[in-house]
Amino acid sequence: MSEESSAQAVTNKEGPVVTSTVKQQVNGSTEKAVPEEKKVEETKSGNEAKADEKNPVEKEIKRVPVQATFRGWKEVSGWRENDTLTKEDELDDLLSTPTLLENYLPDIAYGQWFHNVAILFIGGLFSWFFGHFRFSLGPVFFIILFTAIYYRTQIRKYRTVIKQETQREMSVKKIETDYETMDWLNALLDKYWIFLEPYICQTVADTANPIIASSIGSLPAFIKAVWIDTITLGSKPFRIESVKTLPETSNDVLVMDWCVSFTPNDHHDLTYKQLKNRVNQKVVVKIKLFGISLPIVVKNVAFNTTVRVRIHMMESFPHIDTINVSLPELPMFDFVSKVFGDTPINWEVLSFPGLWPFINEMVSKYAGPLVLPPFSFQLNVEQLLAGDLNAAAGILAIQVKKASNIKLFDRTLDNTIDPYITFGFGSTVVAKTSTLEDTHVAKWDETLFVLVKNLTDPMRMAIYDYNDDRKDGLIGILDYDMQSLKSDLTQEDISTCFFRNNRPVGDVSFSIKYQPVILPKRLIDGSTEPPPELNTGVARIEVLGADFDAEKPLTTSVELRINNKSVATSKIVKKSNNPSYSLTGRYVVTNRAHARATIILKDASGKEIDSIYTTLNDVIDRTVIKRPFIPFSKGSGQLNIEGYWSPVKMEKVSGATTYTEPIGVIKVVVNNARDLRNLETVGTIDPYVRVLVNGFAKARTTVRDSTTNPNWNEALIVPITSVNQKLTIEAMDTETRADRSLGSFDLKLSDIISRDEKGNLAIYNDKEPRTNRLVARKFSKGNVTYSISFYPLQEVLSPEEARGIEEERKKVKAKEDADAKLSDAEKKKRDAEAAAKKELEMFDESVPLAHPVSDFSKTTKKRVTLDQLVESESGVFVFTILDGKFVNKKGYLQAFFDAGGYAEYTSPKISSVRAFRGVGDVVIRDLSWSQAHFRIAEEQDHNRAEESLAEVTIPTVTLLKNSYDEPYELKLDDGSSIKISTRFIPLNGGELPESDRISSSGTVSMEIKSAANLIAADTNGKSDPYVKFLLNGAKEELYKTKTKKKTLDPVWNESTEFEISNRYYSYLKVAVYDWDIGSGQDDPLGEFDFPLSEIKADGSETDVEIKLAGEHGEANGGMVYLTFKFKEGYIIPVSKVERSLDTAVFDTGKTFVAGGSKIIGGTIGGGIGAVGKVKNTIFGKKKD
Repeated sequence: MSEESSAQAVTNKEGPVVTSTVKQQVNGSTEKAVPEEKKVEETKSGNEAKADEKNPVEKEIKRVPVQATFRGWKEVSGWRENDTLTKEDELDDLLSTPTLLENYLPDIAYGQWFHNVAILFIGGLFSWFFGHFRFSLGPVFFIILFTAIYYRTQIRKYRTVIKQETQREMSVKKIETDYETMDWLNALLDKYWIFLEPYICQTVADTANPIIASSIGSLPAFIKAVWIDTITLGSKPFRIESVKTLPETSNDVLVMDWCVSFTPNDHHDLTYKQLKNRVNQKVVVKIKLFGISLPIVVKNVAFNTTVRVRIHMMESFPHIDTINVSLPELPMFDFVSKVFGDTPINWEVLSFPGLWPFINEMVSKYAGPLVLPPFSFQLNVEQLLAGDLNAAAGILAIQVKKASNIKLFDRTLDNTIDPYITFGFGSTVVAKTSTLEDTHVAKWDETLFVLVKNLTDPMRMAIYDYNDDRKDGLIGILDYDMQSLKSDLTQEDISTCFFRNNRPVGDVSFSIKYQPVILPKRLIDGSTEPPPELNTGVARIEVLGADFDAEKPLTTSVELRINNKSVATSKIVKKSNNPSYSLTGRYVVTNRAHARATIILKDASGKEIDSIYTTLNDVIDRTVIKRPFIPFSKGSGQLNIEGYWSPVKMEKVSGATTYTEPIGVIKVVVNNARDLRNLETVGTIDPYVRVLVNGFAKARTTVRDSTTNPNWNEALIVPITSVNQKLTIEAMDTETRADRSLGSFDLKLSDIISRDEKGNLAIYNDKEPRTNRLVARKFSKGNVTYSISFYPLQEVLSPEEARGIEEERKKVKAKEDADAKLSDAEKKKRDAEAAAKKELEMFDESVPLAHPVSDFSKTTKKRVTLDQLVESESGVFVFTILDGKFVNKKGYLQAFFDAGGYAEYTSPKISSVRAFRGVGDVVIRDLSWSQAHFRIAEEQDHNRAEESLAEVTIPTVTLLKNSYDEPYELKLDDGSSIKISTRFIPLNGGELPESDRISSSGTVSMEIKSAANLIAADTNGKSDPYVKFLLNGAKEELYKTKTKKKTLDPVWNESTEFEISNRYYSYLKVAVYDWDIGSGQDDPLGEFDFPLSEIKADGSETDVEIKLAGEHGEANGGMVYLTFKFKEGYIIPVSKVERSLDTAVFDTGKTFVAGGSKIIGGTIGGGIGAVGKVKNTIFGKKKD
C-alpha cells in the first residue's frame, strides 16, 4: 500500500469520514480506483453521437463533478497514527544536533547578522586571490565547502538567537492596558482546530466541486473539468492577538476591535515527523484541457488585520438584534501561487511585476464597499433564528413628491428634459418613478414600495433623462444613508440635492417610511408565537423543480410572475424531465387576499409550453401542509413550488383590510383529554385546548383547574378559507407569564372536506369520536378525544361586488348603444383594446380574484339582499374597522361576541387619537340573539370580565343593518367612536345544529324532591341518605343535599341553580350516599349519569325519575325524583383577575346574557369552574 493511501485510511478513522481515492482492503485485497481524470470522460452511444453530428448547435457538454483527492491537513501531509508527536518530538528539531564548526568556534565568531556579510566577503576575496594568481579551480572547491559549512552553522545560530529574543519579549508583561489578550481562546483554537479543519475542508470540497462542474458551461469544450483537488487550511489556526472594547457607546450598543492574524508555520529546522504535524494552508485547483491536467497551487496565505464588531442589543429574545462587521483598515495579503503546482517546472505567479500590488488593490476595490468604513457586513440574528437569513428585513414606502432646478447636460439638438428617478442598492435598480415629459420641475406624488434586506447599505437614487432613440442620460445621483431609519422609522419632507461631479444638479423632495417585517416570537418554553395575520407583507416564492410526463427529456426554464409582474426567471435546464430550477422571487404584496401567482414554463427559445395560475394564499397554504406539487394547466406534469409569507404592517394601503372569504366552518367538539404531562414541580397543570389554523389561534376551551384528565365537552367553531390550510389542535397549560404547550397534532382538511355529485361542498360529521396523541417538542404524552364537523358557507356577493355588477351592466348597456354607431374596423380595434385592458385588470390586486372588473357577470355568487341575509341565523360575521376617534391615547380596541370570553379581534396599541384599519370575523350561531361588544381594554390580553376603559354593546343584527351598505359610526361610552362596515356570509342551509345554538346554553333550575327504595346500609335496615351532584365529571360537587336520618324513602324538597354552556354535551352525575360518622366513611348507595340534553328547551318543567345503579352493579339501587327547568341565554365562562399581589385571586362571578340583553349576575354558588386563575406565589409556582 502506498504512503498516501495509508495516510487516507488512517484519516478516515481519526477525522471526519471522507471518501478516499484508493479502495482500502476490500475483502482482504487492495484495489486501485480509477483515476479522477478518467472519470470525467464522456461516454456516448452510437445513436447519440450521430444525433450530435446532425445537431452540433444543440450538443450539450456534460462535465461530471470530480472529488477532491486530499482534504484536510492529515491527508495532505500523509499523517498516520505513529506520526503523533510526543513531548520528546516537540523538543527535538534540526537545531538540536550541532554541526562540526559549532563544536570548535567560539560564540562570538558566529550568530549575528554581520557574520553573513563577513563570510561572503571572505569567500569572495579568497576566490579572487586564487584566480588572480592563476591557481587551478581545485582550491576554490575547498573555499566553497568551508563557506557553505560556516554559513549553515551561522544561519542556524542566527535563527536560534531570533527565537530566544522572541521568547524573551513574550515573557515580559505588556504595559498597554487598553487591549486585552485572548490567550485562553487561542489555546482553545489550537486544540480544537486539528479536529475541525478536516471537516471544514471536506465540506468545502464536496459542496464546491458540484457547483463548479455545473457552472462552467460557458467555458470552451476543450476544458473537460475544473475541480478542487487538494484543500487544507493547515494545522495551525488563525490567532486572535488582542481585543479592545470601545467606550462611550450607546447603552444598547457594544463595539469591539479584534486583532486577527494568520501566519503559516515555519518549516525550517523541523524534522520529518514534525513536518507531518505542522501543515500550512494549501489549495490545488486542477483544470483538465486537451487531455492534460494542469494544477494551480495557492499556499502559505498570511494576513494581519483588525476586525471591528458592532453588536446592537434589543429587549426581546434573542436580545441581539444585529451584528455588524467591518475592517478599519484593509489587510495586506501575502501568499504563494504557482502554475504547474510544486513540480520542478513551475511558475511563481506573483513574480510577475506589479501583480501582487494589483491583487491587493482589487481586494480593496471590491471589498471596500462591503466591509470598509462607513460600510459593514450586517448579520440580522433575529432573521437568522427565524430561518431565512436572505429574507427581506422590511419595506420602504417612498413617497416621491417633486424635483426642481434640474440641469440639462445633453446638448443634443431639440433635446428636452424628461426626468424619472430610480431607486436601488449598489448596481441593482429595484424601483423607478414614471417619466414626466419636458419639464425642469417634475411633480410625481407617487408612492413606491421597495424591499430592504438590511439598513447598512445606502440607497442610491438616480435621476435620468429619458431619450426615445438613444440611451437615457444620467443627470445626477444621491446616496441616502439608511442607518438613520433605525432610530426614526418615518422621515417626512426630506429635501436634498442630486449631485454630479460634486456639484448639485437638481433638488428633490420626498418622504420615506421604513416598515419592518414582523417576525415570530420565541417563547420561554422554546416554541414560537406566529406574527399577526396581516394582508400586507412580503411574499417569497421558491420554484424548486418539476416533474414532467414527456417521453423525451425537455429543455426548459420557468418565469415567476406575481400580479402579472415578472419577479424572477430561472436558468435554462437542458434535457431533463426532473429539472431543478432553484428559483426564488420576493415581492411586496399590498393585498394578499387578491394576489395571484403565475408560473410560465418555457422552452429553450423562450416560447411558452405550459403555465400555472393560482392564488398566493393557495401556494402558502400548500407549503404549510407540505403539499408543494401543483399540476400544470395543460397536463405537462407538476411543479414543486413553495410559498412563504412575512407580514408587514403597511398603513394607508387599500388592501390592508381586504378579507379572504371562507369556504366553510369547522366545528371541533373537544370532549376530554387523558394522561396529560404534568409540567409543574409543585401542584398540577391547569389545561385548556385551542384550535389553530395555519399556526394562528382561532378558538379555545375554558380552563380546567389542577387536573391531568380534564373534561370539556365544548364546541369550537372556526372559519376556513381553503382545503389546503393546516388545522392544529393543541393542549396548553395556563401560566401567569406565558402559557406552555402540552403537545399538539395536525388534521388534514382534505380528509374532511369533499364535494357532492353536483360539485358543491358537502356537510361532514364524524360518526364516532376521534382520539389523537399529543406530540410536543421534547416529549409525547397524553390523548385528546374530539369530533369534527364541516359546514359549507353560501357564496354570496358582498356589497362592493354587487355594486360592481351594476356598474358592469351599465357599461354593457352603454357599449351596446355605442356598437350600433361603429363600423366593423372600429369594432375590431375596440375589441383588441378591451382584451388587453381585461388582461391587466385580471392581475390587479385591488380587484377580487374570482370577479375581475370586466367579468362580474360570470360570477357564480348569488346576489342576496340584506333582508334575505338576516333570515339566516348562522354564518360568518365580518367586520372592518375603517377609522376611529379616541379620547385617550392608550389601550387596545377589542371585539367580543355572544358568549365569547376572549376577544375575537384585538387591535394594535392605540397610540394616537386617530384609529388604524383592521378586519376580523366570528362565527355567529344565532344572529337574532347575538350581541356585539366593543371595548377599549387597558391590556392586550384582557378577557371580557376585566374592567374596560370604554365599551358599547349592540345587537349584532342591528349593527349589520346599520353598517352593511354604508360605514356606521359606533360610539363608546367615553365619547370615543369607531367607523365600521360589516357583512354576513350565511351557512349553506341557514343554521347550525340545535346543539350549537343558544337554546343549548343557559341556566338550569333543579329541584331535588325525594327518593324511594334506596339500599339499606345500616344494621337497623335503614340508611342516612344524602345526594351529591357533579357536573361533567368535575371533582368539586355542584350541590349537596341535607342528610335525612333513618329512612329509605327520603324527602328533600331542595332546589338550586347552575349554569351550563352546552346542555347537549353536558351530563349530571347523581350520587346517593349513606352518611356515617368520620371523614371519608360515607357509603355509596347508587349513582347515575343524567344527560342534560333531555331537559326541555322551551322553559317548561321536566320531571325526571332516575333509576340508580348500586355500588356493585345492582340493577335496582332505588329511585331519585328531580324536576328541571331551563332558561336559555349566553354564559360567558371567564372571570376577572385581581392583579394585586395581596389579592391575587379570581372573582368567581360570571356574566349571564339572556334574551338579547345584558344581565350581570352575581356570584352563583357551586357554578362551573372559571377559565383561569392567578397563582398565589411570587416566584411563579402555580399551586400551593
